[in-house]
Amino acid sequence: MESDIASTTMNRVVDATRRIFDSKILRVGIMYVLVGTFAIFAVMAMRDLEAAAAVRHLGVSFLSFALYIKLMRGPRPEAGPHEGTRTAGNDGSDDQSNAPVVVKSGMVIIEVANPGSAAVDLVFWLPAMSNALPSSEQLLGRLVRSRRNAGAITPDNFAENEQFAERLHELLARELPTRPALQAAARRQVTGTLAVIDQRVLDAPREGPGTEPLPEDIIGVLQSKHGWIVAESYRRNPAHRLLTAKGLFRIDYALQQRLVSEIRAHQAFREAGDITTDRVM
Repeated sequence: MESDIASTTMNRVVDATRRIFDSKILRVGIMYVLVGTFAIFAVMAMRDLEAAAAVRHLGVSFLSFALYIKLMRGPRPEAGPHEGTRTAGNDGSDDQSNAPVVVKSGMVIIEVANPGSAAVDLVFWLPAMSNALPSSEQLLGRLVRSRRNAGAITPDNFAENEQFAERLHELLARELPTRPALQAAARRQVTGTLAVIDQRVLDAPREGPGTEPLPEDIIGVLQSKHGWIVAESYRRNPAHRLLTAKGLFRIDYALQQRLVSEIRAHQAFREAGDITTDRVM
């Protein structure tokens, strides 16, 4: 009975602490405080010759350590009926039911329903999303047939947001000629065409040695001449798709972070009133 009460009390303390310290920075700070409390009271317990005081010190010490371990696990996902949120499991699967929000393989699918119109499933790019509400800058596209109408999150049921694709290719046209790997490829090839391959193929099953990438996995091309990348030679491949059976598009980490920064900056400028119009699909 006493152990149940102690366990219930511990859970309430942890839940209250999580609600108050939802910020990651504050959570890390309180973890350090708890570690310090654990160490201080552990030392006091070893130095105190009085048994009762030593037990009290050890109790506070182990309580601090238990709180630290629980907080290290991070916030527990909410599953209450008011949240309406479902997160994919570790295997990347989800039940794709009528949950308003689904997180899946780098995407966030949000159901939007206006009064008097059918619900629409919008697909947002997870890396660019912060604590703010989703914005058009993060919008990858939409499901042609909504999940309420038995639509699945598949390439043939996905309509791309051309605005997002344009922003991606604008970044690549500007940044790719400066990438050391492509500069080295241009030196090896001397003169010719350099294909920029979507990195999602790296995790896909190999169909065989020497197999050419599918058109949907070629992001674009650059021209090289005499071992140098020709300025402003990047050309978008119109057959490239943001989402295929291999998954969502992938570029190298540095370029992804640059794209995330530009998306968030564009959103901030627009919300501040510096950008008066915005195109959404």
